[in-house]
Parts: sequence; C-alpha cells; structure tokens
Amino acid sequence: MRPALRDIRRLFLRHRWHVAAGMVCLLATDGAQLAVPLVVRRVVDGLAASSLTAPEVGRAGLLLLGLALTSAFFRFAWRHFFFTASRRAEVEL
Repeated sequence: MRPALRDIRRLFLRHRWHVAAGMVCLLATDGAQLAVPLVVRRVVDGLAASSLTAPEVGRAGLLLLGLALTSAFFRFAWRHFFFTASRRAEVEL
C-alpha cells in the first residue's frame, strides 16, 4: 500500500466514531428526504379521489414539516461530524 493511502487510512480509523456518526446522520437525512414524495403522492392521490378530508391534509402538512425539520437537523449533524473529523485529521497532518 502506498504511504499516503496508509496515512489516510490511519487518520480515518483514528476518527472512525465521528465518521460513523456522520454516516448515520447522512442516512437519516436521506431517509427523511425520500419520505417527502411518498407523503405528497398520498395527498395528491387522496385529493384526486376525493377521499381525503381537511384534517388529513393538515396532518400531512405537519408530517412534511416534521420531515423537513428532521432533515435539517440531521444535515447539520452530519456536516458537524464529518467536518470535525476532517479538521482533527488536518491538525494531525
């Protein structure tokens, strides 16, 4: 293995908990973002079929708001964890 790759691997392993936490937060962000079209599809299909009531539309709106807040929180968190790991690795170089 090249010495540069060995150094990067060593730094990656040294900060593996920050990287792992960042990956978990990244997956949570992606999951929240993937759920948005599913909620919108359910609302649009319900409105097209005239089977959706006003309270159900309101709940779907609150669900979308919750998904947006979840996505924003975990987006902040994954950036925090990844950037912390990269800053610490940079200091060690």
